[in-house]
Amino acid sequence: MSVFDDYSAKILVELLDHGEANSFSELIRRTDINDRTLNIRLVELSRAGLISDTPTPGFPPRRKIRLTKKGKRVAELFKEILRVLNGQV
Repeated sequence: MSVFDDYSAKILVELLDHGEANSFSELIRRTDINDRTLNIRLVELSRAGLISDTPTPGFPPRRKIRLTKKGKRVAELFKEILRVLNGQV
């Protein structure tokens, strides 16, 4: 799979527009992507160096999911591409 698909773009732009997610379930609510697909994309985005996915202590277990510097740049490019495709040039 590629990090350049609709789901990945949606995740990256969501994190760009609304900031880090404090949990996996929060990101599911914000993106409306099912848990299996979201988990796969987060692993791919993390491996590509576009997000950091850090577990935080406590119960229930939580994850801080945020854009890296590289991820922010890619999200900005995705957002610009979407703007052009939607005729907002």
